[in-house]
This record gives sequence, structure tokens and C-alpha cells, in this order.
Amino acid sequence: MTLVLAINACDGVVLAADGQATTSSANPTRMPTKKLGNLHGRIAYGCAGSAGLKQRVVERLRATISAEDCELPLCELRPKIFKVVNQLQHDALAEHVQLTNSEPAHVAFLFGGVDDGTPWIYEIDVAGRDQEHFISEAIGQAAHFAHYGLMHHNHYELAKRDLKQVRMFAFRITANTILTDASGAAGVGSIQMYQVDSTGATELSDDEMKAMAYTLGVWQTRERDIFAGFHGAEDGGAAGSSPVEKDASADDGIKL
Repeated sequence: MTLVLAINACDGVVLAADGQATTSSANPTRMPTKKLGNLHGRIAYGCAGSAGLKQRVVERLRATISAEDCELPLCELRPKIFKVVNQLQHDALAEHVQLTNSEPAHVAFLFGGVDDGTPWIYEIDVAGRDQEHFISEAIGQAAHFAHYGLMHHNHYELAKRDLKQVRMFAFRITANTILTDASGAAGVGSIQMYQVDSTGATELSDDEMKAMAYTLGVWQTRERDIFAGFHGAEDGGAAGSSPVEKDASADDGIKL
């Protein structure tokens, strides 16, 4: 399973990914891996696809895209990134040795950055098509799970939320994808996450990831408590007292 997810916040962008790689063989095995990285500490990226081709693309990006380039507005940076990725996609296709049940190496990339205070998400898919996304996007074999999760949380208006809130949604969607995917990913602890704001791209620490796992448990408990206060569709859920009686200002561990 591969999932790379990007969500815009009001003050930046969050990228999240699972941490599993699968060997391409008759008897595939799993191993931990990192699917997210950064360019010069300014832009975060995530990759889905062939590991070897990803390594080549990342190496070329780091050699070709300068720190100064990473400060450019997306309209100027976009063709520079596209040229690097697309050329190596073509190279991989030309280099492919046709064997039974084999396919060319392929990659898709998501990039996230901030342009003059405005977050952006930029995608190059496995066919070399590129697109800017203004709210969110997901790539990889498990992207459909994330798209469902994004739609499920659409009423939260994530683009209006700050980074600390949006990264909780990214964590929840990625964790649920890992738990749902039938290929049996390693588990919640394998999530990797970056956030990008006006100061640059930062990978979240193990402690921050553990705090989000704890917060997710609190969040789910609150949802159960709220649902327990509903008494049937026929009365619109109006019967009974409010299920949330705890002081909202109390420190219950949900702050990161």
C-alpha cells in the first residue's frame, strides 16, 4: 500500500504518508520506508511508485532546483519541477526491458509549499500530467481511501483551519487508510508527516506523532459521547440533555 496525502490549511500545507514499502517480486515482502522529504528546507514532497526511479528524481531535483528557486512563486517554479520529473519519467519508459508481467518504472509526486503566505499543492501523476490543487489531493494505490476520508471531513472546511488542526485530520485519514487497506500495512506508528509554513518545511517528530495518536483517541471518545446523546431520527435527536457537559476550556490533552 502507498498513500501520500496533502491538505491545505489557512497558514500552510500538511503532507502525510504511510511508512511501508513492498518489494516487487513473486513473493512480495514489506519493509519500513520514508516517502516524504524536502527541498532545501522550503518545499515538502511525497512520492508514490518505483523506489529506484524516486531516488533518481529526488537526486536530480536537489541538484537542479536551487534554494533560491524554492522561493519562487509556484507559477515560475512549476515548469522547473515538471521538467525534471517528466524527463526522468520518459527516461524510465525508454529504458524499460519488456519481460512477461513487467511494467516500466513509474512515479507520481505531490509537492507542498507556501507562496507569499498562500499554501499550494502541486501534483505530477504517473502519466506526466501536472495539476495544482487548491484544497487537497492524494496519490498512491490507497488514494481512494483518502479521498473518501477527505469528503467525510469536508464539512470542517479544512482550508480555513490552522496547521495544528489540519495535521490532525491528515493523521486520522492516513491512520484509517492503513487500518482499512487489505494489504496489511505496518500500523499507525508508521505514519510520516511534514508541515510547511512561511518559515519552511519541517518533519514532525516522534513525540508530535504520539501526541496526535493520543488526541485522535480523545476525539473519537468525544464523538461517541455526542452520538450517545442522540435519541432517534424521529425527534431529530432533540430529546435528552446535551451529551457534552464538560467545560470546553478544560485541559483534556487535545492541545498539541
